[in-house]
Amino acid sequence: MIPFTVPEWSKNWNALKRRDFWFWHISATVSLSQDSAARLSAASRPTRHSDAIVLLWLWRDIQLDLRPSPSNETQSVWLNSKELAALLNQLLQPYRSMVLLAGCTGLRISEVLGLRWQSVDFERLAMIVTEGWARSQITKLKSEYSQDELPLDPDVATILLEWKHLCRETSGNWVFPSPRTNRPYDSSSLRKKMLIPAAQRANIQGTIGWHSLRHSYRAWLDESGAPLGVQQKLMRHANISTTMNVYGGAFMEAKRRANTSVVQRVLFQKQP
Repeated sequence: MIPFTVPEWSKNWNALKRRDFWFWHISATVSLSQDSAARLSAASRPTRHSDAIVLLWLWRDIQLDLRPSPSNETQSVWLNSKELAALLNQLLQPYRSMVLLAGCTGLRISEVLGLRWQSVDFERLAMIVTEGWARSQITKLKSEYSQDELPLDPDVATILLEWKHLCRETSGNWVFPSPRTNRPYDSSSLRKKMLIPAAQRANIQGTIGWHSLRHSYRAWLDESGAPLGVQQKLMRHANISTTMNVYGGAFMEAKRRANTSVVQRVLFQKQP
């Protein structure tokens, strides 16, 4: 259930029974969408407690209508491969391995922090994602499709193995334990104190977030020509529509090359 604010005047039963009071108060307080206005106009006069509850739910719906659209939210900064390389050059271990994993596997930051060494198979060059870490505790993955085995590139595995030789042992066998707590780091603190300053030193424009790396990974998959089905498996999305719609933005350079390829086929085709 989505929480909503119960207006003070809703606690006055006499006011609730006056339908004109509803029209006056809501009209004077918010600008209704056509759909909300139609629903409110269709409401019957609240003569019983159950009727008042119905109108309170109408108020909830109106509030939900007024929520900002996701499209109005700040867009994530996406990196190209050169920018990621520049970012990595600004980082020391273990932060270098954290960003490398997030950028080259598409792992969510909670999944990066939730990794344990037993989940990484250096011989098979694979790792399995089984849990996350957020708000100082172990968390479940986003969905059942998030739990999967992912390939580990040999070069990424080499850097991660170098970190393993330096990593302190902990009872949880964490890949990225904080030296202060022996448990995984806090992602918000890492972003503020490590990721953003490193991006600034690398002259990356915009405010970077952990999800920027996941978005970038998806764009690189698209640019590489990987089939959508493979992209869906690597991103571990339940539906391919999520892969296409939410993470479907390709870089302008890739779009331009694809567009130019089509134009050249049309304009410069050989005449029979």
